[in-house]
Amino acid sequence: MNFPNTYKSASLKNGIVSIEEVEFPKAKVNNKSLIIKPLYMGICRADVKEVVGSRDIPEDRGPLFGHEFIGEIVFAGEETKYVKGEYVTFNPNITPNRTTGFAEYFFIEGDKETLEKAIVRIDKTVTEPIWQPEPFACIVHSIEKLLEHTGWNGFSGKKAAVIGCGNSGIMFGQYIKHLNGEVIMFNRGKMRRNFIVKNGLFQHDEVESLENVSIHNNEFSLVIVVPTKVDYQVLTDAYELIKNDGYMLLYGGTQKDDLFLESNIRIDPIRREELSERVEYKDKSFYITGAYGCRKEDFDTGIKLYQEQKSSFPLQKLVSKQIELSEFPEFITQMSTGELDYPGKVIVKP
Repeated sequence: MNFPNTYKSASLKNGIVSIEEVEFPKAKVNNKSLIIKPLYMGICRADVKEVVGSRDIPEDRGPLFGHEFIGEIVFAGEETKYVKGEYVTFNPNITPNRTTGFAEYFFIEGDKETLEKAIVRIDKTVTEPIWQPEPFACIVHSIEKLLEHTGWNGFSGKKAAVIGCGNSGIMFGQYIKHLNGEVIMFNRGKMRRNFIVKNGLFQHDEVESLENVSIHNNEFSLVIVVPTKVDYQVLTDAYELIKNDGYMLLYGGTQKDDLFLESNIRIDPIRREELSERVEYKDKSFYITGAYGCRKEDFDTGIKLYQEQKSSFPLQKLVSKQIELSEFPEFITQMSTGELDYPGKVIVKP
């Protein structure tokens, strides 16, 4: 294939996002490399956190900036065992040896085993309408890890609170209902609450303001903490909602020195190492558990669920706006400063 001399790619340097015309790295066209042309990319809250510098970046995985996409392979090295023309999505939890997905081309290198874990094949018929397999794979992984910690077979007879009505929170709520649980979605701002009701994702009586947490004191067997920043108030709300012997799942937003309220319990290792720890705090005894990342198997499960259970997982309804790559720098900068805030998923199309 004849590749161009240059291509457009987003750049993040010292909190500044720009679109640059960069040299096509022809050295990466080798037997162990894949070149993928993204069809569309999703903006994740982790991308926004990296713009503002508030995310701890693991050395073994690298930055997440530009990790949600579905694309088409335009070059496959002989040793990769992939084929030009295959449609794929990406697991960013495997290797840092890659470029950003916010670009006209995405480059990744590795041995066959590494690439098989990082680049997940997806049937072309499952790419439209637009949805994002990667965040759903993370939810699949988190639910499976939670069920492993609890010993539950599902959520029948369980009542769950989900704090945060962003994309991940929505998918958590959908999965809990799919496994026969009862759920209430909590969010402080009205915009996201209105979005999920208007789009038929949840009913009015399944959505509640965080200002009304006290009404639901000690009500839930499971509380899932989803916000991209887990601060003191979020943990206070979660503590108020959970009942004795319940489980609090930390999904995102913790940093290495974070403690659970006024205790000495370090919650970031619980999340990143996917642990379960019994906590005695004030007048309650409960478990704090964690989940982090996803595996290829989680992508496979998520894609199959989306194919076969569309009524339970109408993930295409999460898309709220589409922009072009040229609009991306200004858009994500405004998101990072708080000037812009969108419910659902914002999609970037090159």
